Formats: sequence, C-alpha cells, structure tokens
Amino acid sequence: MMTLDARVYEFVREGFAHKFGKPAVTAKEDLEWRKVRGAGTRLWLDTGDIDEAAKLWNSSFDALTTNNTLLNKEIQKGIYDDLVAKAARIVLEAAPQISEADLILEIAFILNAHHALRLVDRFDAFVSVELHTDLSNDVERTVAYGKRYFAICPERFYVKVPLTPSGYLSARKLVLAGIPINFTLGFSARHNYVAALLTKPDYVNVFLGRLNSVVADNKLGTVATSARRRRWPRSVNYSAFATRAARNQNSSPPASGRALKSPTWPASTSSQCQPRPPPSTAPTRARR
Repeated sequence: MMTLDARVYEFVREGFAHKFGKPAVTAKEDLEWRKVRGAGTRLWLDTGDIDEAAKLWNSSFDALTTNNTLLNKEIQKGIYDDLVAKAARIVLEAAPQISEADLILEIAFILNAHHALRLVDRFDAFVSVELHTDLSNDVERTVAYGKRYFAICPERFYVKVPLTPSGYLSARKLVLAGIPINFTLGFSARHNYVAALLTKPDYVNVFLGRLNSVVADNKLGTVATSARRRRWPRSVNYSAFATRAARNQNSSPPASGRALKSPTWPASTSSQCQPRPPPSTAPTRARR
C-alpha cells in the first residue's frame, strides 16, 4: 500500500505538466520596475490571488510568495471546496487512523502545494511556500514537511520557515539538506541578521510594513525599525508587501503591488551569505 507521503505527492502533482521556461502568461515590460531591478533588487510578488498577480506581473519580476493568510482568502472564495473534500478522502484512505489535527495539516499542505503549482504553471516563477504555523515549534516535523514541499517542485519551490527558536534549528537542517529557504516573520534587521548568521537561508523577510503602520498610526515617525550593525544579509524583504533584495543576483525570486525605494545595502555585506546557484540547477546546496 502506498504511504501517505507518496499518495499526497501523487495527488498534488496530478495533471501538473509545466514546461519550465515557458510561462502561460506573457510578461509585459514595465520601465519603472525595470529601474528598480536594474538597481540590484530582485522583485517578488506577494499575493495569493492569481488573477490579480496576472495584472501586475511583468518581465522585471522573478517570483511570487504566498502565506497561509493569503491562501485562506482564496479558499474563502469557494474555489477549492472540491479540492478540500477530495484531499480529505485521499488522506483518510491512505491513513485511516490519522488524528484530526494531522488531517488538517495534510489538507493545508495539499492546498498550499496545489496553489503554488498553479502559480508556477501560470508564471513560470519561483514560488515561496509557507509551512503551517502549528509546526513552528516542532523541529522534526518542520524539517519533514519542508522536504516534502521541496520534493513537489524542486525546480521552483522555496520553503518558507517561521522565524522562531525552533525555526532557527529547522531552517539550518533544511539548508544543510540542500533545500532553499525563505525565513519569514522577522520584525527587525537584527532578527534577520541572526537568522542569516546562524542558518544561512537564501532569503529573509523583515516585516517593516506592519511596524511602519503602527508608527504612522500613532504619529511616532515614518520609519519603524533601524539597525546599528553595518553587516546586513543581502536578501532582506524590507516590507511585508514590497520588493525583496535578493542575495543571489543570478537566481529568480518575487514583487508586490506596492513599492518602496530600494535600499542601499552597506558595502560590508557579509560573506556569511554567499551566493548559491538557483535550485533549478543546483538541487544540492553549495558549500558556504
């Protein structure tokens, strides 16, 4: 009998026959976004809405990133009602004794992987897929689900790991396994400096957008977060919804509907974050 992991993999990949290098959407040219990209920033589109993404997508964008909140908005539209029911049947057939909590985790995994594959198929982009938050304090299961995500589409998937104490350990294990990581939920440059130093992920995310909102709403200023250290990881998402500065100038990552000015990274950017080939050409992690 097929294992649960194998059955879920087969189910998620069913009908996926994407020809890499050939997106379904023709990327239009946008001169303003090209200027941002030309400044050394790699652009990620942060949305779960495929139709909205298609309106914004252009040749300067590299990848997309979703999260469980964004995906839930798509689920609430009813577009995945049949998929949820079918996913539950598939899981219960493969693992009749599965607990309710684990059943929910498997359905969430299927939904995230399925939706990410749709993004890959539409845009031929790299896609950051997020682990379920219930795994954030479980190193063993974070590593297991991270490996399963990457196996679904090693040509295009990045695994999004929450920045928690366990997340540091989990991300490091995944990095050593050759899996590209997008460390998320960092709320300061210092958080992400430590993440880059300890785990050496491919990307980190600083949620300055949310902090800036608090500062602006309370008339406390315009910039919520600063860092005194001069050595920054190069691949920092300095807004939860805006552009990302990618460490590897040759690999392809994501953008959003709103843009901030591209930051000027200090010349002393650390060698802690050495470039690595994109996962489509290097399934095994380059030694740092």
